[in-house]
Amino acid sequence: MRDDTDDQIDLRGLIAVLRRQVRLVGLTLVICLGLALAYLFQATPLYTATALVLVDPRTKNILEAGDGAGVSASVENARLESEVIILKSPKVLLTTVRNAGLISDPEFGPSVSTWSKIKLAVGIALPQVADEDLQLTAVMRRLARAVTVQRQGLTYVLNVSITSQSPERSARVVNALVDTYVDLQVQSKVDLALGSRDLLQSQLESARQTLAASEDNLDRFIGANIDAIRAETGDAALGQLSDQVAALEDRRLNGERVQAELDRALQASDWQVLSDALQNDVLAQLQSERAQLAERLAQTPAEDTAAQDLGAELAALDAKLQETAAGAISSVQGEISALAGQSSDLRRELRTKVLSSDLSARTLTALYELQQEADIAQRQYATLISRMRDLEAQAVVQLADSRMVSPALAPAAPTSPNRRLVLAAALIAGVGLGLGLAFLNEYYLGGVTSGSQLGNLLPIPVGAIIPLTQALRENASVADNIAEQPLSAFAESFRKLRAAMDQSWRGKDRTCHVIMVTSAVPGEGKTSIALSLARTYALSGKSVMLIDADLRKPSLHKHVNMPPRTGFLEYLYGEEELIANSDYILKDPLTSASMVLGGGRPAQATDQLLQSETFASLVALVRQRMDVVIIDTSPLVPVVDARYIAPMVDTAILAVRYSATSQSDLRYAYGQLADSLPEDAAAFSVLSIDEHKSGSYKYAGYYNSYTTD
Repeated sequence: MRDDTDDQIDLRGLIAVLRRQVRLVGLTLVICLGLALAYLFQATPLYTATALVLVDPRTKNILEAGDGAGVSASVENARLESEVIILKSPKVLLTTVRNAGLISDPEFGPSVSTWSKIKLAVGIALPQVADEDLQLTAVMRRLARAVTVQRQGLTYVLNVSITSQSPERSARVVNALVDTYVDLQVQSKVDLALGSRDLLQSQLESARQTLAASEDNLDRFIGANIDAIRAETGDAALGQLSDQVAALEDRRLNGERVQAELDRALQASDWQVLSDALQNDVLAQLQSERAQLAERLAQTPAEDTAAQDLGAELAALDAKLQETAAGAISSVQGEISALAGQSSDLRRELRTKVLSSDLSARTLTALYELQQEADIAQRQYATLISRMRDLEAQAVVQLADSRMVSPALAPAAPTSPNRRLVLAAALIAGVGLGLGLAFLNEYYLGGVTSGSQLGNLLPIPVGAIIPLTQALRENASVADNIAEQPLSAFAESFRKLRAAMDQSWRGKDRTCHVIMVTSAVPGEGKTSIALSLARTYALSGKSVMLIDADLRKPSLHKHVNMPPRTGFLEYLYGEEELIANSDYILKDPLTSASMVLGGGRPAQATDQLLQSETFASLVALVRQRMDVVIIDTSPLVPVVDARYIAPMVDTAILAVRYSATSQSDLRYAYGQLADSLPEDAAAFSVLSIDEHKSGSYKYAGYYNSYTTD
């Protein structure tokens, strides 16, 4: 069999498909629009408020002149992208939750889920409420889902949006989020400055010790070598300065020892020692008064009220003694500080004179090395002091790199759901899904409903579209209309089928043509088609034999109302010769066609009988004696019998019933048939349409109007 497959669908065929499936497309569109309307009806309106944040990527220092250092474009982009991430960082979100009080907010705060409500409804107890940290984390997650941060093009502006069920809440929360972000940015810079200051503080103590050690090394060297230096320079004033420094140091050290003793006495409230050591008349007078008061208190009974008064006076006198002693000690500390200052000045003067003197190279080198170490330590110490003061000042005057240039306002209209967008999407989805289902139903799922659909489905010609009308009499076959109503649309459709087959046989040197009639599944009217076709050929003057080869379920005898005494099955069993026995071959009561009826059902599989030499000989014999042989076979999908008959025929007719045969079964049946037919065999499909089921079938009406005019 030659298979000219053409899967292309022309525009007219496409329009026809849409016309046939318009109800399915319309129903799908209505369902999608209905779902969209239901969603819009029950969806909670959401409002989105947006604040604008300007990010300045330049480095700013209010204590320095200028606009700050510029940065490259790549660094600016990275900085802006970093700020987008920071705005949605957990720290900013969590701080916003606390600052804005979202933990008790009806939308963002903790709530009972739908699943929990169902549990409560059925009487299932809920677990204990989570602790505060878990609740804060849950609120933070809800806020994160509501926040959107986007950079506006290539500018330095960020759009910060929050979507909420309340327009006022969305504006309030987004402004709180931006304020929190800016405050945390400033706090972060302050913390950085103070942290750097604390780090320098520890380094400053080390620098101070290094400076003191270097100064002491220089002074010790001069003190240890003062005699040699004086001898080298011949300057007697150097010795005098050195002696003065030594005397001041002795006085300072002695003062520090006295101060230490005074501090211990003050802590022990030993007023007598303090009075003797300080030689302070006021302190001595207060000490004498205290001694007298203490003696009177000792002689007064404790239960006497005078004892309480004396005790209060004694406590006041002790406080005055404490104050007076502390002032006197402070004076001693001042004297010690003055001595230390004088000593430092004399040391500096001595150091200057020594360095400016005419010294030997060895001594000068040693002094210069010690002086350089002291100078370096002093510069390092001064640098650390200056930087630490700068950091302290910066911590006070830090500015944020970002600022809110446009606070969010409460939106006037909801942003979700977008009614126009939802309806447009539903419309597009409905049309698209409807078209998809239409083509799916047309070519894969639904039954065949038109000749054009059948032609697109199978790569074989549609031989005829047969309008199935009612039988003229009770218990009669619809095939009787061929003989009894030859001018009906039913009879004309079979003449059209006969003409299509006759045209396919042109140029083929055959005196007899064997035709098989089959279907994909049972109940598609193949027996009626076979009988009608046989009568059509018989009425045209051809010698015709109709064989009921559906051995599994023969039914031809029911259509002609002629129960056979013996049937085709007995012949295949080899009991009698078919042609010689008139019990096997019957005449059609309405035409001259001959018929071999099927008889009863077999008790075993029949495919071996159809592969037998008996059946092959029968086909060869009737080819010699008849013009047309029509074989009514079993369906292709449920049984295999028709596949053994197909190699012996010239033409195959595949019967299809309107909207009954599934397309998958039809494709499978055609595949089985195409594999079994000879290469030069022709194949046609025939669609049987009930007139009252197909509103699109107009051929019968056209035919009736044409024949009655």
